Formats: sequence, C-alpha cells, structure tokens
Amino acid sequence: MMRTLCLAVLLWAGCKQAGEGADPEEVKTGVDTPKGSAGGFSAGLAADLAKADVGSAVKPVAGSAQAGSAIGDTSAGSGSAGSGSATDGSGSAVAVADTKPTTEEPGKPETGSGSGSAKVADTKPPEPPKAPVEMTAEMKAIKLSLGPNWARDVVGAGTLSLEVNVQSRDVKFTYKFNYGYDDPKAPTDREQYKKYLADSKQLTVSVDRQQGAAWYLEGTDSAGRTAWRVLVIYGGKRLVCGGSSYKENDLGDIRDDVVQQAKKICETISL
Repeated sequence: MMRTLCLAVLLWAGCKQAGEGADPEEVKTGVDTPKGSAGGFSAGLAADLAKADVGSAVKPVAGSAQAGSAIGDTSAGSGSAGSGSATDGSGSAVAVADTKPTTEEPGKPETGSGSGSAKVADTKPPEPPKAPVEMTAEMKAIKLSLGPNWARDVVGAGTLSLEVNVQSRDVKFTYKFNYGYDDPKAPTDREQYKKYLADSKQLTVSVDRQQGAAWYLEGTDSAGRTAWRVLVIYGGKRLVCGGSSYKENDLGDIRDDVVQQAKKICETISL
C-alpha cells in the first residue's frame, strides 16, 4: 500500500514539472484564454503589431479608396517629403492643396486669371467746390425774377446764367448775361446816351424801343457781334441788364429761346 502511494506521488510530481516546462504555443493550441488573463486580448494585439510593418503603412486619402477593396502597395505613396502629391490605392496621383501664402505687395492691383492684369480704378480726385461769389450789399439789393434752371451770381458776380445740355449732340454750353448799375456819369438824354454807348465802345445801337418800364437797345459790340441791353430807371437809379445774342452759337432754336428768356428776365430788374 505504501509502495503504491509513493508511486502515485512521484507520477504527480513528474506531471507538474512537465506542465511548467512545456511550450506555450502547444499549451495554448485549441484553448480559449479567458478575458483579463495575461494571455488575453492585450497579448494578441501585441503579437499582431509585431508581425505588421507599421512604418510602411499609408493613411488612405479621403474619397480615393473604392468601397470594399483592399489598399494596394502602400510603398507607392511614401514619396519624398514636400513633394506636394500623394497616391491613393489605385496608384493615381492625388493633388494636395497648395497652402503657399500670397506675396502680393500692398497697393498693387490683383491680377485676374483671364485678362492677366487688372484695370486700375480711376482715382482722380473730384474738383474742389468753387468759392462763393463775393457780392456787395448794393448788388444784393437788385431784384430779378429768374426762370426755371436759371442761376444768379454762379459764374461770377452780377451774372445770369443757364447751362444747356444737348444730349443728342453731346454738347454742353453755358449762356451768360450781365446785370448791375449803369454808369452814374452816363447822360440821361436818349440820343446822348446812345452816342455815349458808341463812343465808349459798349454798343453801337441800331434798334431802340420802349418795352413797358424798360428801354430796349440792340446793336453790335466792340467785336462786331450782335448784343443788346435793357435799361430801367428805378428809384432814381439806372439799372442795366443784357449781353450777347450768341449769333455765332450753332444751337439754333435752343439759342434763340435762351436769349429770349434772358431778355424777359432783364425786363424784371428792380430794387
């Protein structure tokens, strides 16, 4: 009995030593290792990583890989650094966005892709506004009934003006007439007054007529051009208004209408 017991003890000790020295792969074969043990998920992951060539793996470019297909030879996309391109699984080049910053100099216009150069905007500064015309109190005291679009004392002190824009002919023209006080030394007699105008080369009178309270005179000026003036005596003071008939102006009916309006305005001169 004792002999049998000793034999059993020796057999058990031998089996234990054989288990401790056995090959792990032979022990593991066909045996599921419980989770949480030293030979579980962590050990398997470490083994897989040891077998894989991690340094040669290439991250696929988004949208380049076909669904369900395996990535091919990853060494084709390893390329040199800074080459600006990558390859997807099919071997075709994939463009990489150029992030190089622009080096446009400040103040230079950007160039368009089609024309090759951009047109520089016209930066010509606007003309400065004209200074207001200086008017004396006596000139301000003169009254005139202006027509539509007529201006007083804009192109100069003691002036009436009208700017005409003929779009069909692309013509702009400003008609100007003068008003103010007559020379206090001028004679009051009509014939003497006409002689005075001729001698002073202001107007050689050929037409002389009375129009209400106004005296209308027409003739030629020192340059031989047709001119006219209206003389009104108001409160003992002689007021005059007139100018050129602009016969050299080729605007025809427009010119004649403007001159006729000016004559009507001059007849309203008063204090």
